[in-house]
Amino acid sequence: MDTLKMVLGYFLAFALLAIFISLIDGVDLGVFGIIIIFLIFIVAFVLVFVGPDIFKEEVKKHKVKKELGREELWNKKPNNKENGNSNSNKSKEKSVNKFEQIIFSGKSLESKNTAIWHDLIEKMNPEDTMSDIIKSFFIKDNIDFFKYGINENANTFCYTYGFNTNENLECTPSFLKYFTKDIMERALGIPLWFTLAYPDVEVWFRENKNVYGQEIEENPSIYIADGAFNSKAFRYIINTYKRVTKKKLECCI
Repeated sequence: MDTLKMVLGYFLAFALLAIFISLIDGVDLGVFGIIIIFLIFIVAFVLVFVGPDIFKEEVKKHKVKKELGREELWNKKPNNKENGNSNSNKSKEKSVNKFEQIIFSGKSLESKNTAIWHDLIEKMNPEDTMSDIIKSFFIKDNIDFFKYGINENANTFCYTYGFNTNENLECTPSFLKYFTKDIMERALGIPLWFTLAYPDVEVWFRENKNVYGQEIEENPSIYIADGAFNSKAFRYIINTYKRVTKKKLECCI
């Protein structure tokens, strides 16, 4: 947002400079020329001092709506009415939502995490492609629901308030180092879910693409769909990272 203001500020300064030079040199701009420069000045002024704030407010509204949606998703109380009649005893018994039941169950951490992802899938639209991503990647690789969440929150913060504006963002190490400083660090064609769940893998593949990306380049019919990596390509990248580095995924349990 600050970068946008700076660029628009230069634009405004250029418009003022053009007017100033024209007046000094005695250039006859004519009525049409003066109108054009005046309009440029007005537009630049609005964009610099009003536009960014309007955009920021819209982003904030979107963020609030998103947070409310998530809160309703996890804190939605079960329907306590049966055949139109409420039962106070059952209402008390069902006051703890499904999410809390999973968290405070006696299951292992891995089992709890898997249960959370499955519970999320149940609440999603069947046509939502993210449900397939969750099944094929997040559950299979045991991606920590909460680590994914803090990376998503950090990502929202960056797009709302600007990149490289907070050194103390709560997120995983690779995401903080490589994806919160400069938007230009984001690779084109890589979906957001992969960056959020596998930031360490994305960084590693970017640095070793010339070596381990040949498999994908030589077999586009297998790994490429509509000009971009498909799920098989991302699975290949993840498995190769595990095999070569012998490291634990940054966002897994």
